[in-house]
Amino acid sequence: MRSDHDKAVKELVRIDEEMMKKSPMKLIKQKEIQMNAAVKMLDFESAALLRDEIAIIQKNLENKEKTKIVKKPTKSRN
Repeated sequence: MRSDHDKAVKELVRIDEEMMKKSPMKLIKQKEIQMNAAVKMLDFESAALLRDEIAIIQKNLENKEKTKIVKKPTKSRN
């Protein structure tokens, strides 16, 4: 059962890949709104899919930010 869930989450991430590149924070907000709406409708399965998709988007965003950190070049001493 969990593997079906994981496959569904991966597919959702794939579908939203372009928006994730352009505006990840906007995408996260949209997914949070969708997740909250699903909870209000007692659709906990959809809410869980959205929750896990949000987690992946946030992790990708954090990794992207980490790679942006540029190390200062060290000066060689002769």
